[in-house]
Amino acid sequence: MEKRQKKIIVAIDGSPSSHKAMHVGGEFAAIHNAELILLHVVEPVPNLFEFFAEDELNEKRRVWGIRMLEAAKKAYEGPEVNISEMIVTGKPYKSIVEASEEILAEMIVIGSWGKHAEGSGMVGTNVQKIVRTARVPVVTVPEFADGTQFSKVLLPVDLEFGAIELQRYLYEYHKVYNPVVEMLAVVRREADLEETKSYLNKQKSLLKKAGIKDVLTKIVMGTDPAREVVKYSEENGHDIIWMETHGRKGLAGWFFGSVTGEILNISRIPVLSLHPEREQNRTQYYHSNLPI
Repeated sequence: MEKRQKKIIVAIDGSPSSHKAMHVGGEFAAIHNAELILLHVVEPVPNLFEFFAEDELNEKRRVWGIRMLEAAKKAYEGPEVNISEMIVTGKPYKSIVEASEEILAEMIVIGSWGKHAEGSGMVGTNVQKIVRTARVPVVTVPEFADGTQFSKVLLPVDLEFGAIELQRYLYEYHKVYNPVVEMLAVVRREADLEETKSYLNKQKSLLKKAGIKDVLTKIVMGTDPAREVVKYSEENGHDIIWMETHGRKGLAGWFFGSVTGEILNISRIPVLSLHPEREQNRTQYYHSNLPI
């Protein structure tokens, strides 16, 4: 059987952050030799507007979405990749996740300050729900993000988990960009310093065995992990934050939980989130693009 073409979905809603997300998605598509799918979700007109020709309004939204995708494709200036457009109707977060599962996407890339969060200073509800429920890594890209060449990766860790599932993504990424990977642990008590240091050294060894050459470690003291992570990323010039999130322990108090959500809210650089327990079994194949 022919091996399926890998696919990366970028959610396009016309916001500045979704424009940035498209270019970030292009970089990851080039790394994975994947097709870049520009996806727009048309939200149906509420029943309140039935009197005003609901079908006609929905069709206008659909046509506008198609034109927006065509314009986004023309505006793309990243690495040479195969780009296609896809448009669906429904609730944004649900439709994006369902589309990723239907075409067996490798990754979802989405602007973290899209139209549902404009002016609020908060990550939109749709973004939070996508990060919570997607079976594949989700890269959130803020409007403020500069550039798409990620040469310095920040990997927050704690004593409850390692970076096992992220290793293969880091390895693929490493082959293209040879990034510096820095693991950061935020410690609340001095009594935990030695154990944390030993733990980081173990994780560093595992990453090096996986082929990641440049691995640094750092421990900082603090009571607000999210702000410490973002502060450290800003002070040390990291290009992206990679987070492996687990259920209700470890980073999971983190995981919506406060810490992951807060990092998404305040980070000015892209964040890659992966929940390994939801990694799907990739035994299916998919060959053709869904029609728009």
